[in-house]
Amino acid sequence: MKKAEPEEYEIKNYVKTSNKDLDKLKNDLLEYISSVKNKFLSELLKKIFDEERLKIFCEHSAGKSMHHSFFGGLLEHTVSVVEICDFMCKRNKLIDRDILITCAILHDIGKIYELNDFPENNYSDAGELIGHIVIGSDLISKKICDINNFPEDLRLKILHCILSHHGEYEFGSPKLPKTIEALVLHFADDLDAKTKMFEELAENDKSDSNWTSYNKILERRLLKPNV
Repeated sequence: MKKAEPEEYEIKNYVKTSNKDLDKLKNDLLEYISSVKNKFLSELLKKIFDEERLKIFCEHSAGKSMHHSFFGGLLEHTVSVVEICDFMCKRNKLIDRDILITCAILHDIGKIYELNDFPENNYSDAGELIGHIVIGSDLISKKICDINNFPEDLRLKILHCILSHHGEYEFGSPKLPKTIEALVLHFADDLDAKTKMFEELAENDKSDSNWTSYNKILERRLLKPNV
């Protein structure tokens, strides 16, 4: 027997993994990145999603336990949020699509540093002390500084969306959403997270009851969908 080297195994074969096609989700993400027309935002996305960070992002969890806490969870959650936001862009003429899609793609980028890689998937020191919202905002700010003549008003709108995407102070949001893009992003993020919680709770409850056990996050029991 010998210890397996990193290139001799795939970690996703040994931990809980998304049931979605991760290659397709990755291609969907790249297509959304390519769809951003604003040259400053396009450059920002390309700077953040270099080859190394893209790989980490696609394999990472979106949480320790609340939702999408599995291999590929961050990619699955992000693409879902982007899809909801893209749908809303077609429904409301006031939305700046480039801003909303960019922020939807980047809203949880800080999670790749907030949580350690699998198989641990636990909070890092940065995650415990700072959290993914501020980590993500800091990363985006630094990349913006590397882009010549990045408009100040655009910088503020992007950072506002990232800092307000949890929606409420009690949910750890430093700011409340004050632009239409920030508002849509918050609700899209919350919608995908909460419905995924419902899905996982219902699937994991093996009791004979028509109702799930009490969920502390949602503060209620849920009627199982097949009832």
